[in-house]
Amino acid sequence: MKKNVFVFGLNHKNRSIIEETFQKEEIEFHSLLDFEDVVEAESYNFAELLEKARDQLNSFDGSIDGIVNFWDFPATGLQSILVKEFDLPGVGAKALAKCSHKLLSREVQKEIIPKHIPKFRGFDPFADDPLSDINLSFPFFIKPVNSYASFLSFSIKSEKDFEE
Repeated sequence: MKKNVFVFGLNHKNRSIIEETFQKEEIEFHSLLDFEDVVEAESYNFAELLEKARDQLNSFDGSIDGIVNFWDFPATGLQSILVKEFDLPGVGAKALAKCSHKLLSREVQKEIIPKHIPKFRGFDPFADDPLSDINLSFPFFIKPVNSYASFLSFSIKSEKDFEE
């Protein structure tokens, strides 16, 4: 009997990839939410997407054997909740946050391999004097708490760079 695996926003391209990679005689892949809902939306209502995904899974007539995805937010967050709710293997929300949130990730890394982690600080960019909270020597980088491929990462070599 085939295993039923749900894939967030499964499109034709990714269906081809997974069907070439896995034994399609053993696994039936199903799209969980539409590609447009999880990849191409201009904005995301996380609660609505979660409810829509739950409804889709609950109305499925068969076993639910796995939930996977190719995408980042919101699919990773939705997946971390759903795998727990449906008692499936997967990364929970706490582990996801520790891996994807830059500051939390650095804190975990510092606990495990402190000699290999550069100095870092979190700061409130909306504070009256955010540079005073950083307390690092130039140069340093500013990165958002969550990004892809260092998007919105800035090299800061001076106070002028910081202000810009």
